[in-house]
Amino acid sequence: VVVSSPNVGSIASDLDSVACPTVDDCWAVGVYSYQYGVQHSLVEHYSGGDWAVVDAPNPGSVDNWLDAVACVDPAHCWAVGYFAQSRTASADQFAHTLIVQYIGGAWGTVDSSNLFGDLEGVTCVSSAECWAVGAEGNGSSTLIEQGNSGGWREVSSVPANRAQSILGQV
Repeated sequence: VVVSSPNVGSIASDLDSVACPTVDDCWAVGVYSYQYGVQHSLVEHYSGGDWAVVDAPNPGSVDNWLDAVACVDPAHCWAVGYFAQSRTASADQFAHTLIVQYIGGAWGTVDSSNLFGDLEGVTCVSSAECWAVGAEGNGSSTLIEQGNSGGWREVSSVPANRAQSILGQV
C-alpha cells in the first residue's frame, strides 16, 4: 500500500528515516528546501489516516538536516542529524551535531556532547537509553553518543585509521 505524504519545499523534499512505535503512529524525518543553499529539518507524522508536516527545530541558519529517527513509544522519540550556521567556516566547524526529542507534544533540541560533526543513526532501547552514531568534524573520526532527555555524552570509539570514518547506522 502506498500512502502519499506532503511535499514541502519548492526545490527539494527528502525523507531519510521512519520509525513507528505503533501501527497508527509513525514519524519520518529528513530535509526540505525553498531556496538554494538553505535547508530545513523536515518532520512528518502519520496518525492512522494521513501524513502531516510537524514543526521541527531549525537551529542552523543555512543547514538543518535530520538523518534518522527512533521511538520507544508514542511519547518518546529522538531524531539526529546536523545543522550549520555558515558554509564559510573551516571544514571542522561546518557541521554541528543535532539531536531533537519529541516530548510533551512537540519536538525540541537536546544538547549534544559533541560540538562539531554529523549524527547519522539513532536507536533507543528505552526512554532512558539511546545511542547515536556519525562522524566528528570533517569525518576524520567516528562519533558515538549515548543519552536521553537528561543529556548526551560522547562515548569513545575505536579509530578506523582511514582518511574518513563515519558510522551510518546503529
